[in-house]
Amino acid sequence: MPQPVGCVAGWVRAWNLSQVGSGWGLDPLAHSGADLGLQVMNKTGTDAGIRAEVGVLTGPAANVAYAVLANWNEVDQPERRSAVLQRQSMIGWQIAAVAHGRRASWPAAEDW
Repeated sequence: MPQPVGCVAGWVRAWNLSQVGSGWGLDPLAHSGADLGLQVMNKTGTDAGIRAEVGVLTGPAANVAYAVLANWNEVDQPERRSAVLQRQSMIGWQIAAVAHGRRASWPAAEDW
């Protein structure tokens, strides 16, 4: 693996399963190798009113590249964080379904 690619891969191998990755059922304390047929490389970011995750989920049927970002006014809507994390987990579940070769059922836009 070329040196820059290996460096970036090293940065994103330290999984953070608190956002999209929470929908995969992976062990949040085991950060090596595949688990439940899935291998993840991701990077998360947070700030007041922002949650973001980008990555690649490798599964037995497909490799899925994803980027999920959310922002809201945390001052006026502090309770929104819980709903954002819940929806990120739902998106993660759907990404895992695709990686396992199952059809993901996406909720209607008005349900978000």
